[in-house]
Amino acid sequence: MTEWRTAAEVLSAKAALMDSMPGWTTPTAYALGVAVGGDEIDWRVTNYRNEHELPGVVLGKILGYRSGSRSYTLDLRTLDEAIEALAPAGACDAFEHPNLWAWQRLRGEISAGAVAEDVKIVVVFVGSSSDDIPDGRVATLRHHLGLD
Repeated sequence: MTEWRTAAEVLSAKAALMDSMPGWTTPTAYALGVAVGGDEIDWRVTNYRNEHELPGVVLGKILGYRSGSRSYTLDLRTLDEAIEALAPAGACDAFEHPNLWAWQRLRGEISAGAVAEDVKIVVVFVGSSSDDIPDGRVATLRHHLGLD
């Protein structure tokens, strides 16, 4: 596996991913969580104000997201794919990697049986705080971040 050891390598990888995604618009916020009932979500990691953009680009690439406010449900294979795609950034100590760590921790909890294997893993993107709210998950994240 290729590792991105420097900030320049991480930023270059992010730019290359973004360039490979026509129509990509950086969302205002995005998050990964576990649906625990109804619209209640245990947010494992949230990203707001364009902090930690690379994980959002990785998720966008894998899920087909390009812009706007949307939510997705991930299966374990897709979570594994996201972890693998983001893992090279973990070699760079110029940045913290809360998304990678949270995703890996969740995967470990599932593997250990601490979280059910059939849990609903959700990813939510908020394009902007003025977007229409397409579903309850987007509304839940906007409320969680104070964007409503």
